[in-house]
Amino acid sequence: MDIRFDQSTITGYALSGIIAIAIAAAAVIVWRVRTKEKIVPIAVGALTFIVFAEVLKAIPVIPLFTLDNAVSRAINSTPWLYYLVAGLLAGIFEETGRYAAFRFVLKNHTERPTAISYGIGHGAIEAMILSIGTLSVAAIGASVNNGMLPALMANIQEDMQETYLAQLADYASKSFGSTMLWIPERIAALFLQIALSVLVFRAVRDGKFVLYPIAMGLHALIDFMCVFYKVAPAAFEIGFVSVSLVIFIVVMRTVYADEPSGDGHEKKNDTGIYEAC
Repeated sequence: MDIRFDQSTITGYALSGIIAIAIAAAAVIVWRVRTKEKIVPIAVGALTFIVFAEVLKAIPVIPLFTLDNAVSRAINSTPWLYYLVAGLLAGIFEETGRYAAFRFVLKNHTERPTAISYGIGHGAIEAMILSIGTLSVAAIGASVNNGMLPALMANIQEDMQETYLAQLADYASKSFGSTMLWIPERIAALFLQIALSVLVFRAVRDGKFVLYPIAMGLHALIDFMCVFYKVAPAAFEIGFVSVSLVIFIVVMRTVYADEPSGDGHEKKNDTGIYEAC
């Protein structure tokens, strides 16, 4: 298979990855400077994402997606099932991590802005980790153009080489514009993570437990939307950004703005998201 990356495509992958990482870092810095909120909830959000989304979630992911068995073959050969299972796993593990963090690690952080701080930490580290993958694609593209494809293939198991080549061809087919769609997607994802954090925070702090499974369901739904990416990438990006922002606005204007009926430990001069950001 003859694969070659256009230079503008490589530039797009590199530039979008760098910009997404910069935006994630800027979100943390601006939020802290504007609100004087503590770094602890942000750090806990980032660490919880790593533990639950990157480490613990791998336990079911490996047999369900990676190992060769009847279940993994069925999942990997059926796009809608693939994204359904992936979405459910993301919703269950990430929202459970959020719940555990608010319930046990941040139990003394009762102010509402804690939810936003946690969400920024969660979303920022996610953007950074995923954007490192985008930068890796740029590096691989440059290597392929320099005739290093055989060397790359030498490190891939024989039964996975066809899949790897197909993935490379898909990466190479993207235009500069389509790679730059990564930026608004990551911004919208950051807002989504804040909204989900608010839902789970209120589930813990205000005893509204139903908000926890609602967060899991919304998370799974958003991830399931990825099934449309290969069919209509631009439409998917528009849908992802639109739905994420709608969820954010609705949650902030209802769940976040709603006065707590719990222990009353919240600050009376709470900083609102619209004023602070």
